[in-house]
Amino acid sequence: MKKYTFTKPILALLLIIASISPTLGQTWQQVGAAGFTPGIAGQTSLAISNTNQPYVAFIDSAHSNKLSVMKYNGTSWENVGNAGFSAGRVEYPSLKFSNSGLPYVAYRDNANGYKASVMKFNGTSWENVGTPGFSMGTVAYTSLAFKGGTDTAYIAFQDGSNSHKASVMKYNGSNWDTVGNAGFSAGTVHNLCLVMSSAGVPYLGYTELKANVMKFDGTTWVSVGVPDFSPGNISDLSLAISSSGEPHLAFTDAANSFKASVMKFDGA
Repeated sequence: MKKYTFTKPILALLLIIASISPTLGQTWQQVGAAGFTPGIAGQTSLAISNTNQPYVAFIDSAHSNKLSVMKYNGTSWENVGNAGFSAGRVEYPSLKFSNSGLPYVAYRDNANGYKASVMKFNGTSWENVGTPGFSMGTVAYTSLAFKGGTDTAYIAFQDGSNSHKASVMKYNGSNWDTVGNAGFSAGTVHNLCLVMSSAGVPYLGYTELKANVMKFDGTTWVSVGVPDFSPGNISDLSLAISSSGEPHLAFTDAANSFKASVMKFDGA
């Protein structure tokens, strides 16, 4: 094998290039095999466990469009419990981990009147969290979150029993309770995304054509800034809150050729 000896000027140049191009040679890599699910996977929801293992929930076409969850064990992807463990077909799966490290998944439960259901993995099998189909009416766009430092689960959804407005419920250990008023948004909502601030305040992002964010102040849901604050109609939003408490909203921006835009709330 031919050996190369770099002169000092060339070696210095290489070091300079490396210092100003820190991403040189960095690439995205497959986690396990590509296409690891047994069939078509719909509406994937990804979460990272307390031990840094990736888990993914999805609608599993290989199991009658029921719910499946898989995790990466360091070598390959494996089922978490049984594949297709839900009672029937599901939509809008939302996977999150509790403070104690248990995976929970919320979804629209087609076997229970298209209402909301939540299940958790107890280490052996998936079990219901409260009664299956606990919402008053049909739901869509289910989004699950946990209050920081606790195992208190919250779920947001488009509420068919309240003119398809937004509702949020939380699990009290035996039943699901409404957080504030049911159907608190001004109109019909889509693309809900529920997150918790580090202080444990629930924030909900959603569309009523344009972007809206509301938070629960302990008594009622209030707007964060003005309603409908995006320049144009939006879709496919995702809400996150920085460590300093600033809400950030990403979305597909119809006012800008359906490209991605991100906005943040400056506190006023």
